[in-house]
Amino acid sequence: MNKQLKEDLRDLRALASQLPPTFTEAKVRRSVFGHQILAQDPHYRDASGKPINPKKMYSVVIADQVLVNDYRRVKKIYLTHGLQAVKNYVNEVIALNNKKESIGGLQLMSE
Repeated sequence: MNKQLKEDLRDLRALASQLPPTFTEAKVRRSVFGHQILAQDPHYRDASGKPINPKKMYSVVIADQVLVNDYRRVKKIYLTHGLQAVKNYVNEVIALNNKKESIGGLQLMSE
C-alpha cells in the first residue's frame, strides 16, 4: 500500500468516526424461548412439525436493525468509486439523520 493511500484511509477513518450512527436491516440468528414464539403464534410448529415446547430454547432467524460500519462502507466506496462518491455517501447519511431527528421531534410534540 503506498503512502498516499494510507494517509487517505486514515482520513477516511477519521471522517467515518464523526458520522452519526446509521442502522440497516439484516437477518440475524437469535435464541428465543418457545413461550416467546408461542406468544406471537400459538399454532406455530418447529421445522420437524412438532409443537413448540414453551420451556425449550429455539434458534430463529429474524430481521433486526444492525449498526453500519461506516469506515468499511466509506473505504469500499472510495476504493471503487472515488472521492466524489464518498462525499455523496456522507451527505446522504447526514440528510437521513436530519430527517430522523425531525420525525422524532414531531412525534415528541404530538404526545
